[in-house]
Amino acid sequence: MKFKYFVIAILAFIILNLILLLNIIYKLLTFLFPIFFIIDILIIVFGALSIYIAIHKAKKKYSSYIKKFYYNDNCKQASTSHRKEARNVTIDDVDKED
Repeated sequence: MKFKYFVIAILAFIILNLILLLNIIYKLLTFLFPIFFIIDILIIVFGALSIYIAIHKAKKKYSSYIKKFYYNDNCKQASTSHRKEARNVTIDDVDKED
């Protein structure tokens, strides 16, 4: 059992070192060739833009469903609770509030 965790720890250590090595190589490339830095910025911008477009399309497509289920459910709950409270009010309670 302990051997399995030991192997997993070694594999995780190797993977982290590979990621760090790739990061160092990438930083050297961006320092030597600024075109990589520009490409990186473009990837980030287009990625953020695509996420924004996807969220906007999902809101457009499902907003009617969200409004129908969320707001109507809350309105039904509120109206039934108000009706229950209205049934329990007597004339004496109204006089006490004044």
